[in-house]
Amino acid sequence: MKVDTKKLSKSQVELTFELTAEEFAEHFEHALGHLKSHVKVEGFRPGKAPNKMVEDKIKPEVLLMEAGDHAVQHVYSEYIRDNNIEAVGHQEVQIVKIAKGNPFIFKATVTILPEVELPDYKKIVATVKGQDILSQKKKYKIR
Repeated sequence: MKVDTKKLSKSQVELTFELTAEEFAEHFEHALGHLKSHVKVEGFRPGKAPNKMVEDKIKPEVLLMEAGDHAVQHVYSEYIRDNNIEAVGHQEVQIVKIAKGNPFIFKATVTILPEVELPDYKKIVATVKGQDILSQKKKYKIR
């Protein structure tokens, strides 16, 4: 799997994921297994028909979209968790390329927590209302 990261505006990131054909095949098989239990094939109990017969009964685009959805959910959440990205809200997903036996490419645009730069706190603490607090330390015996 290949991931490209591109920073957009102040607090948005665009992640482009590219799964190899072999990686996408695993998600395709999972989708087929999931849809298998919902398809009736004559002569078989629900969920027990051979994969080829189930695949013939299901429209190819339905199977591809189910596999794509499964791949997006698992790959995106795993990447966010493993790279400690603090995502806020839902991601916007755009499927770039999807086909059986080919690489699967999708983009996810996500809002993240903004980076905050704090000023030097020692300078702020040292002066209170224009007076140097360090010189008053001896006067009031601040510990």
